[in-house]
Amino acid sequence: MKIKIGPESVFQLSTANKARQVLQELYRKTGYNDASIQFSQVKDVPRRIISLTFDIQEGRQRIVREIQVEGNDKTSQGLVRSQLDMKSGEILSDEKLSQARTNLYDSGAYAFVDIEVSPLEASPTLKPNQVPVRVVARVREIQPWELKYGGYYDTVRHLGVITDFSNRNMLGYARVLGVQLRYDGQLREGRTYFSQPILRRFPVKLLFSAFAPNNNYGQERPDANPGI
Repeated sequence: MKIKIGPESVFQLSTANKARQVLQELYRKTGYNDASIQFSQVKDVPRRIISLTFDIQEGRQRIVREIQVEGNDKTSQGLVRSQLDMKSGEILSDEKLSQARTNLYDSGAYAFVDIEVSPLEASPTLKPNQVPVRVVARVREIQPWELKYGGYYDTVRHLGVITDFSNRNMLGYARVLGVQLRYDGQLREGRTYFSQPILRRFPVKLLFSAFAPNNNYGQERPDANPGI
């Protein structure tokens, strides 16, 4: 029993309040975003009994009818829709909306995500307490190309530079492909890397890197005299 209150149990006001919160969360998870739940108590002092009554106003249950995607340019609508994880005819809860935002941000392809829910006209195919809604996902993509560079200096290798050039949204699926170059007095290194973020359609994160160094550190100079 979710509210953990039954006949013959000891009454505590804190337990009743917690039960109300549990019921409120239960309704919200099933699409009743405007559900109102209150409780009242009637005391029978001679018998030392309290009758507890929960008054539940369910409100209307939201049902997904339409899904729209706006703001995507380099990324595909399929990527956005797969991260939303919603289908027409499904119950829409606040928890599902929150998870959809998290999924979109976790893809690494978007700097901003906004999901708007608006009611549509009543449908005869739905129950009287159900309202069809339109879900509009608006996204702003991160800049696909990124160039980073920097310098360093130490007493052994002296002055050096590092550059990193990457495409952060390759082929419209938030994949990252990049090249990193490092150059100093003793090290010449080129590195390529590829990463695939965790997506609902492919729930595995991949990272691949390959490099080719040209390190002269520790090699003898041509004019070195081994006899010294």
